[in-house]
Amino acid sequence: MEKWENEIQAAKRELYEEVDIKDIEILENKSFETQYFFEENGEKIDKTSKYWIWLVDNKDTKIQQAELLEFVWLNELEVKRRLTHNNNKMMFDEILKFIKNIDL
Repeated sequence: MEKWENEIQAAKRELYEEVDIKDIEILENKSFETQYFFEENGEKIDKTSKYWIWLVDNKDTKIQQAELLEFVWLNELEVKRRLTHNNNKMMFDEILKFIKNIDL
């Protein structure tokens, strides 16, 4: 995150830089978090990732190869098939519950 950015501004910038999506609108000011641990150079790292739900006008993307190996649009069933970690599965269920309770 840049010094001048808040979390949402940073997320919008990253989305633009990594997949060339710029016409987006946040769907309410609600975020979802997942926490995980990994090792890097023998050191245990505690990482928290934060996600927002966005409305996107244009699904055309151009990924930044240095940052991403793949970018795909998935429906609910495909997402559930791809998720492997329990914390991500629980977060996705929380997101679905949230989406189903709002007016789009």
